[in-house]
Amino acid sequence: MSSGPLLASDTRAALGDDAKLCQSRSLWLERYAQPYAKEKERHAFFDKAIRLSDATMPRASSWMSFLSNELRLPPENLLFGCLKSRLLMNMAGGVMENAGISIDRLSGLPMIPGSAIKGCARRAAIIEISEQVDAADKARLVAETAISFGWGAADWAAGRKAAKKGRPGELQSDFEWACGEGDDWQLVRDLASQLVMQKLQLNLPGKDPAYLELPAFAGAFAFLPSFPSESPKPDLELDIVTCHHPDYYGPKSQHALALDDELPIPVIFPAVAAKHVFVFACLVSRASQACLLAQVQRWMRNGLSILGIGAKTAA
Repeated sequence: MSSGPLLASDTRAALGDDAKLCQSRSLWLERYAQPYAKEKERHAFFDKAIRLSDATMPRASSWMSFLSNELRLPPENLLFGCLKSRLLMNMAGGVMENAGISIDRLSGLPMIPGSAIKGCARRAAIIEISEQVDAADKARLVAETAISFGWGAADWAAGRKAAKKGRPGELQSDFEWACGEGDDWQLVRDLASQLVMQKLQLNLPGKDPAYLELPAFAGAFAFLPSFPSESPKPDLELDIVTCHHPDYYGPKSQHALALDDELPIPVIFPAVAAKHVFVFACLVSRASQACLLAQVQRWMRNGLSILGIGAKTAA
């Protein structure tokens, strides 16, 4: 097997053998990754990605200019957050091009997708709902959360998903998790869906319970991607994860117990370095709900500072 990425002849002519002339961090990580690379070869691949950082600074300054001058966001609508530890984002896949970082395709600058920020803020809202005692307070917060972040049919559902491997299925709706199962959720759901209809001024037939008539809604706020306003040097660094029981967890394992007699396998991957300062912003996409902006910003701040964002936040 070749030790370098497979290249078309015209690409090889432009970038050289093994794409060694590539100067784009995103192109290097996303198109020329070598999932089969081991140890020194893998280390060298990520070392080059870390060195390809010269193009990131213009993007950082232009993003701040865009927020302030083009979108005309006042300073109080911008939230700045400093990374206290490494950030691991976009780790859903198991290969090198999706191993712990999310970067801007144009510049290679570390970034946090707006969808991740939205999910983090919504999680803070769900936890706040769970802390309420009175059903009316829960209903008000459910309605504000639904309007702010949007909803689908599952958000108003009741009950659990099908059980798997003998375990009870998860609740279909995290609103129900926050409000309590059974009668508690049904009461709050009725109150909250009526509030949603009032606040959004929806004129629906009214033949069914309000929550059954609500159409899907994308939410009244748009969460922008977050880019750093300040970056350390280097902006990326290597982290490591070690599987101590590769045989036990392997697909052909015959081990009943994970014994401490296996050879640990350390695997390196890139991470966003600590001390980055990211700037966060959300926009009102439905003017009639602008009154909820301060609430949404508070949820975003609490989610980022208390719950954390990215992988391994518990650590």
